[in-house]
Amino acid sequence: MKSSLLLLAIFSGYVAMAQSPAVINYQAIVRNAQGQPVTSGVVHVRFTIHEGSATGAVSFQEAQLDSPNQFGLITSEIGKTVSLASVNWGGGAKYLEVDLDATGGNNYVNMGTSQLVSVPYALFAANSAPGATGPTGANGFTGPTGPTGPGAAGVTGPTGPTGLNGATGPSGVGGGATGPSGPTGANGTVGATGPTGNNGVTGPQGLTGTGSTGATGPTGPTGNAGNVGATGPTGANGSTGSNGSTGATGVTGSGGGATGATGPTGPTGSTGAGGGATGPSGANGTAGTTGATGPTGSTGTGVTGNTGATGVGATGPTGATGTGVAGATGATGSTGATGVGATGPTGPTGTGGGGGGTLNDAYNYGGAGAGRIITANSGAVEIDAANGGTSALTVAHSNSGVAVNASNTFATSAYSTIQATTISSVGTVSAILGNSNGAAWGVAGQVLSSATAQAAVYGSNLRTSGGDGVYGIGLQGVVGENNSTTTAAVFGLNDAAASGNATNRAPGMVGQGCYGVIGQSTVDGGLGVFGNNTSTVTINNNDNAGVYGIGYLEGVAGTTSQSTGYGVISGTNLGALGNLNVTGTKTFHIDHPLDPSNKFLNHFCAESNEVLNLYRGNVLCDANGKATVTLPDYFSALNINYSYILTPVGAAAPNLHVAQEISGNVFTIEGGVPGLKVSWQVTALRNDPYMQAHPEASEVEPVKTEWQKGKYLIPALYGFGDDKAIFKFRKGNDLVKLQDGTTEQKPLTVQPEKQAK
Repeated sequence: MKSSLLLLAIFSGYVAMAQSPAVINYQAIVRNAQGQPVTSGVVHVRFTIHEGSATGAVSFQEAQLDSPNQFGLITSEIGKTVSLASVNWGGGAKYLEVDLDATGGNNYVNMGTSQLVSVPYALFAANSAPGATGPTGANGFTGPTGPTGPGAAGVTGPTGPTGLNGATGPSGVGGGATGPSGPTGANGTVGATGPTGNNGVTGPQGLTGTGSTGATGPTGPTGNAGNVGATGPTGANGSTGSNGSTGATGVTGSGGGATGATGPTGPTGSTGAGGGATGPSGANGTAGTTGATGPTGSTGTGVTGNTGATGVGATGPTGATGTGVAGATGATGSTGATGVGATGPTGPTGTGGGGGGTLNDAYNYGGAGAGRIITANSGAVEIDAANGGTSALTVAHSNSGVAVNASNTFATSAYSTIQATTISSVGTVSAILGNSNGAAWGVAGQVLSSATAQAAVYGSNLRTSGGDGVYGIGLQGVVGENNSTTTAAVFGLNDAAASGNATNRAPGMVGQGCYGVIGQSTVDGGLGVFGNNTSTVTINNNDNAGVYGIGYLEGVAGTTSQSTGYGVISGTNLGALGNLNVTGTKTFHIDHPLDPSNKFLNHFCAESNEVLNLYRGNVLCDANGKATVTLPDYFSALNINYSYILTPVGAAAPNLHVAQEISGNVFTIEGGVPGLKVSWQVTALRNDPYMQAHPEASEVEPVKTEWQKGKYLIPALYGFGDDKAIFKFRKGNDLVKLQDGTTEQKPLTVQPEKQAK
């Protein structure tokens, strides 16, 4: 295909003499679409000569097979197999068309058509009659001697024969004057000059040599191992195991059920007719706490009869004092009929049905669970434990559910639902303690999605000096986690931030440890640590840094696990108020201007054993060959110890020199010629106030401090390990194992029971 081949053609010579073949030498380099020479195989080239135009009538056509050499060069002689005699070289313009089949076949691809000029028309001269010799033109300027052609010189033609001498004139008559000499005979015709031998064929122009490719450099060291991949997510929880068998029924508690409330005392019966025997007293009710005495019945109006015999009913035993709600007083037995005798002694007052002795009795009094609600309408229910080391209230739950459930149903209540207070001075106890012996949280706080609360867990320390709002101790003392891309897992806020300064820093968050703060990310595009200062106010001359570091040797240290990476990089400008020490090169590093998508371009700083400033420029000499150079107005205030370089441009200037050295930021040049361009360069030693205050900054061979001796900036260059390094850079795989972050955000289970009323 034409798109994959390129012919670079060279007409290197033409031969048109009668004793030599009438051919046109033709050379070309065959290249593929990538511009590489085709150096093997056989190609088929077809030559066609058109009359008058590139598409005119064909007066000649010839095809030849050729093999490219190691440079892709083919050499052909047009007219070698088909005579060029058919071409009327004197009959107008001629155009040569070249077609190619790179596979050696006959599927030609047109490589272009171009007009033949000048030299091929020498073939016409071989067949035309010689024209009249024109007048000799004036001698032209002697042109430069052309290079000697590589071909051998042609054979010199034979010298033509010498012409015949003319005949001698007759002698004059004796005695007479000698006649004039006869005219000199005409010179014989000069023999024709032998034909000049043909020039040898010009050899093909050699290709520009390309140096052999240098040996491949040694393989670079293996790069550092990549960061450990993020821990995979925790597998799904296993299915809940079946419930265990029901435990044995507990021992029944002592004491009967709570005794019912005391009923009212019945009315006194009417006085019976005299002489009747007094009825027996009713049996006493079940013993219990003494019930309230019922009201005394009204006195009967009957005539007082004789006192009846004392009743013989036995008095019931006194019941134990119950701790439950007082039972109702048992009904008083009916009074026997009043006898006609003297009044008998009054029977003992019944003790009433006393209540039971346990809280369980009270809970079930009136029915199962009927006594479970206490309405505290006259002060709080109080439990006081007088014995040390014991609990005032213990609540245990032997099944799934909440052991203690407290709720406040008053929407605008200003008080907490549960409040605990301690005045203990022991620093290892708390007002509320959450303790877990399993996988559950020790303490948890939860805000429902429909709520407006700010925090699920809130810690408030009202001290004005010292103390913590929230304090955590553990393998990870405090861990924060969320699943939002716009909010923080851990957030620290100091409300006094606006009043902070370099002395009272009002930090939002502080970390203290061997590593005070560790930031780590396993996400592509994430950041281990990110600092952002959004303040633009600088009324107090603050620099408002995003990240600020203070250290003994390094304020901020950074390293990278990749040899082509950067330990510290700035997205904009990078500034240093002190010295910039570099062990490697100082490089400007940009995308390559000719191939920005595939290459970089590096340029490097020149190094010196002095702290130098360089100034350069161009100036034109005046009519006297002089020039004045004016340097910046700060030059003399910044520099000392000047040196100069002058370079004439366009012509030699052996007398060019600095006539007057720098004074008042100006120096003069003399020894040039009018209009001469001079390139100049001035190099000077930096001498600003910083260099005057810090002469050690220009020290070329500073001695290491005692602790630095025996240690190296890059110990591996001298065959030592990292233990000999001056700067101990941490590697990513040296960091502590952080929380994997696989805990899912699950709502805590809330007991779905009806709230107490």
